[in-house]
Amino acid sequence: MTSLAVTLTLLLWLQLQEMVELTSRKTTDKVAAQDEAKRGRDKLGNVNNEIMRLKNENANLEGRVQELEKMVENETRDFSSRVSQRDTELEAMQQQMAAQLYELKELMDTKLRLDAEIAAYRRLLEGEEHRMVQKSSAGGRYSSQAQMSMGDYSPHAAKFVASESSSKTTFQRSSKGPISFAEVSLDGKFITLENTSKLKDLTLDSWKVKRVVDDGQEKLFTFPQRFILKAGKTVKIWANGQGAYRPPVELVFTESNSWGIGLNITTTLLTDKDEERATHVQKALP
Repeated sequence: MTSLAVTLTLLLWLQLQEMVELTSRKTTDKVAAQDEAKRGRDKLGNVNNEIMRLKNENANLEGRVQELEKMVENETRDFSSRVSQRDTELEAMQQQMAAQLYELKELMDTKLRLDAEIAAYRRLLEGEEHRMVQKSSAGGRYSSQAQMSMGDYSPHAAKFVASESSSKTTFQRSSKGPISFAEVSLDGKFITLENTSKLKDLTLDSWKVKRVVDDGQEKLFTFPQRFILKAGKTVKIWANGQGAYRPPVELVFTESNSWGIGLNITTTLLTDKDEERATHVQKALP
């Protein structure tokens, strides 16, 4: 019995030791779990605090972004308004400049035409006075009358009136551009054209001079290819045998030895497309 009691006591003591160790381990695990839980709660609290801080910072940043967007929108609207106003003013200035340039061009063209008409009228007067002197010295009866007033003068036409005995002859010139008839000889020897532009050379490639005498006889001269009449220069077209061939200042109408003489003569400058650019009309009045 004693041996059995000792064995039982030993078993009980072993079981008790196991229970103590188990309890100790459970207590240790519980403490460790509690510590881990505490650390987890602390970490969670820190994370929550960081989240709140970031949320507040994000809210501030979003507010700043909205403020900046409004500022950009206002600046963009003001800039667009200024650009639109500037474009409107620029367009108005361009239109005004274009109008002034057009007006200046019209004034310059008018001045050039006036200068050309005055020069042509002066040449006509000088030529007629020379012929008057020659006829007077030959014993012929000749009287001339030149009439021209600023009120009757136009930049497109000059008129000369001459009378011999009881007859009168009028000369009228017109042009649609800078080229005009500077001189047309009454004896049919030559025709002179002038470029009244002071700046622009003009190409007369295949342009034509047509002269109709007394509604019947017609003369037609064609300018050579690539012929250029320089700005402010003249070209004299001689009838065949009446003058020298010295281009570009002198040409020769080889198809006829005279441009024609008559009472009613119309001389016309035509483009290569037969568009009328200048005329010189001689009419005999009763």
